Amino acid sequence: MDFTKFVSLLERRALFFARADKLGDPFEGAIPISNIEGRYTSLKSRLSDKEILIHEHLRRELRRFTLISCWHESSHESEAMWKIYASANSGIAIKTNFTSFVESFITDEKIHIGKVQYIDYD
Repeated sequence: MDFTKFVSLLERRALFFARADKLGDPFEGAIPISNIEGRYTSLKSRLSDKEILIHEHLRRELRRFTLISCWHESSHESEAMWKIYASANSGIAIKTNFTSFVESFITDEKIHIGKVQYIDYD
């Protein structure tokens, strides 16, 4: 992360989470149709056109309420990650493990922490 985000993390004792719909990737935080295809096909046959549009709108809107903090899991540094996520000569890498990261969250909010599984949308 860049240095200013790191300072903010220390000062606020809070990690920044971005809205999925603001990250520039239309698939980020989206539920893949393949995950719900069977149920969706069955549901569509019982809904009116208006209800189908509402359902599809709600599925897209879910991304507005999905908050994301991306981390890179690797035993070695990646030049590409430095270039993408840190400004020139002002980046910070935080070294942790999955268990420590999960246990660092003190909240009553319902959260999901997991590893991303990339899929081919084509």
